[in-house]
Amino acid sequence: MSDASSVAGSGLRTRRALLFGGLTAAAGVVAEAVARARPASAADGDPVLLGAENDATSATEVKMSAENTFAFIGEATALTGLGAGMMGSSRAADGTGLFGFADHDSGSNNGLIAHSRSTSGVGALAHASAASGQTIGLDGRVDSPEGIGVRGRVTEGSSEFDSYGVFGTIVGRGAGVRGEARWDQTSIGVLGESSGVGTGIVARNPDEEPEATALRVEGQVRFSTAGFATIPKGTDRVTVDPGITLTNASKILCTLQSGPGGTTTLQRIAKNAVGDVFTIILTGRATAATRAAWFVIA
Repeated sequence: MSDASSVAGSGLRTRRALLFGGLTAAAGVVAEAVARARPASAADGDPVLLGAENDATSATEVKMSAENTFAFIGEATALTGLGAGMMGSSRAADGTGLFGFADHDSGSNNGLIAHSRSTSGVGALAHASAASGQTIGLDGRVDSPEGIGVRGRVTEGSSEFDSYGVFGTIVGRGAGVRGEARWDQTSIGVLGESSGVGTGIVARNPDEEPEATALRVEGQVRFSTAGFATIPKGTDRVTVDPGITLTNASKILCTLQSGPGGTTTLQRIAKNAVGDVFTIILTGRATAATRAAWFVIA
């Protein structure tokens, strides 16, 4: 990574940290204001009074039948400070501060939309403020087997790695992003996928220290560009179709897994980039079927 990219990444993290701290402070200020006790000025059946606390034992419901508008609008008009257009608060142990529900069973409706126009803004901020316990800042769940729990999307990407569909960061020990699969051998903890000539997953560590690691794998590793081939008895070669496109830059590694007999050994790999195949060639004819392992690196 270049120095400019490192500086840009550092600045991005700094801006996000400052923004997160400011928004968290805003949530705290609003929560404190709500928590302050004020005299009850209205009750069930009374009009809602502005600037006062309105106590009720039944739900207050506002309905809007017109299209493309809002049933209720809350707006903080101050141009400075930490104001909030609306806040929902619950004191119940299993309560919900703010609940959004899209009731139509079809269409691209949304239970809740969070939007920010600021060039350094955050569309939605979720903060679990407890100082201990296995808290969760944002929990996305779906009931559909084809659903997505949490999706992050950048509609206008950047070529400078400043845009992220999902960005996870941690200060201290732990993981910025963790994926966990608990079903069976077909389950995937983290899936990175790219269409076209892009890259599904990039592991990067710009530090040049000996201990610096871009990718560490614990456990067995499987590559679709690796496999086995058998050189038949009495021949000195076998042609392999790896199932991928080969180029002049493709690197092919090969080791014999069994002895071909006598002093015969592996001679070379002949690559055919036009036909997307390669041939494993021995120094002589094998006196027994010989198994070879191969690995293609783009």
